Amino acid sequence: MGAEARNLAIAVDRKEVAQKFVQEGNPQNISNTMWAMATMGAEARNLAIAVDRKDVVQKIVQAGKTQDISNTIWAMAAMRVECPGLINGIKGDAERIMKNGDIQHVSNIAYALGDLGYFEKRVFDAVVGQAERVAREAKEQELCNILWSLAVAGRMRENERAVEVLWKEV
Repeated sequence: MGAEARNLAIAVDRKEVAQKFVQEGNPQNISNTMWAMATMGAEARNLAIAVDRKDVVQKIVQAGKTQDISNTIWAMAAMRVECPGLINGIKGDAERIMKNGDIQHVSNIAYALGDLGYFEKRVFDAVVGQAERVAREAKEQELCNILWSLAVAGRMRENERAVEVLWKEV
């Protein structure tokens, strides 16, 4: 990371700046900033902690788009940050998120959750519930992300039919 990017990351990750940003920011701005920090390799711990607060999670999960959820959980996984608030928000609204989400975002959410070691049955059931749609619409990378997440979550055997449907498309 270059000096300018490092200075930006340091400025955004100051506790008071991070808290104000997530309070005032909309879901897209928050998720894009999280994605940018993770992509730069920044350790934006204060920003991640601010994002994982219940009121901010509600803003992202309930008011945001699936892409906002996807970018945020992916960034948390890339930065190796525990985010129980965000995970609980996704779990609580998993059916809607997976049903209405773009396949790329659904696969990225599943991948990030698997990468974080989060294997909640309710979330993976919601992903598997979209197997037919995923098989029709997904690109190979998206199929692989979902199959990988099911494998690391130990959910392949119980979802054998969905795995077969997905595997045929790889």
